[in-house]
Amino acid sequence: MTVISADNYSSKVTYSTDWLDLEKYKGLESGFGVFIFSNFFYQVKYVGIAREGEMINSIQESIGIGKSVGVTKIKVLYTKTESQALVIRRRLIDRYNPILNLG
Repeated sequence: MTVISADNYSSKVTYSTDWLDLEKYKGLESGFGVFIFSNFFYQVKYVGIAREGEMINSIQESIGIGKSVGVTKIKVLYTKTESQALVIRRRLIDRYNPILNLG
């Protein structure tokens, strides 16, 4: 399923990035949140989570274990707490059924 620009993820999101080229992830802020990997057509391939201060490391780890296959874009949704991030991640996985979250 393709993510459309009108998606409203949740009132739990404090702020989010625009879609960025995946290579630009090292410039992201740290903090609690969810990151979304998509392909060129904005089809969600993977939804990950980061704990406080671990955004870049969590993205890097996901890339390292093969969760970025076919991925060209990333979007980050920042939250105030880890529990909010967990709720959003679950909702996004349920909605988009990303192939790299299976298994």
